[in-house]
Amino acid sequence: MDLFVFIVLTVLSIMFSGVVLFVKGGPGIVGICGAAIPLICGTPVAIFLFVNPAFKQKFQGIRRSILPALIPIIFASLFFGLLMYDQNPKVMFKRLLSDPIPEGISNIHSYDNSGGLDVEYGLAFKTTPEAIDYLIAKNELKLDIHDSNFIIADAPFEYFPDVNPNQEWLYYSKEDREHENEWFLWVNADKNVALLKFIGY
Repeated sequence: MDLFVFIVLTVLSIMFSGVVLFVKGGPGIVGICGAAIPLICGTPVAIFLFVNPAFKQKFQGIRRSILPALIPIIFASLFFGLLMYDQNPKVMFKRLLSDPIPEGISNIHSYDNSGGLDVEYGLAFKTTPEAIDYLIAKNELKLDIHDSNFIIADAPFEYFPDVNPNQEWLYYSKEDREHENEWFLWVNADKNVALLKFIGY
């Protein structure tokens, strides 16, 4: 009976935590790896505890089945915490643009629209002319004078509804062919609002 309860609870634990991590991580490699963690990492530990004589002697009855079955959820919770940290707007800003964050940068928002093996991150933030000039120089972003409608239409305004798209924007970009990464930066004419899109292949 204990074995049956353990198997049922462990399967439910793996399915629940896997679905949560896949939804949070998205349909890309992060979500797929996250969904697999409860199964790959949690299941061996859960089985080890369930069959361990010392654990069996200390925990009797239903507790012997429930406690090991919670192990996949514990592993999922750890990964979920790391994922939440990685998607934090300030952490993303530091990873994509500058660490430490320069003075004059505030109200940072982000999104993660990664899918498959490709990643797409975005940032919107308030800035000062001095701060944005520093970021442009530090990241070697180049001004694109061919400001076409396509370039403006490609800006991630849909993720940041508080940003007014109906203003003049300057467009900067950078391509790292060696690592297959691209940066796209839109800065309004007053240089107090900026949008970033980062794509990695």
